[in-house]
Amino acid sequence: MILYGALWFSWSAAIINRLKRFRRFATRYEKTARNYLAMALIACILIWIGV
Repeated sequence: MILYGALWFSWSAAIINRLKRFRRFATRYEKTARNYLAMALIACILIWIGV
């Protein structure tokens, strides 16, 4: 069970570090949850396509 927790932590930390490349996402520039989620989705799509 401890190994599973460590793997989950390293995976989630890697995803968050990739998302922090986007300044608007990292600094929480968006005021509403809807706009923040939209920015998170755009960042994920850009990471997925390799930009």
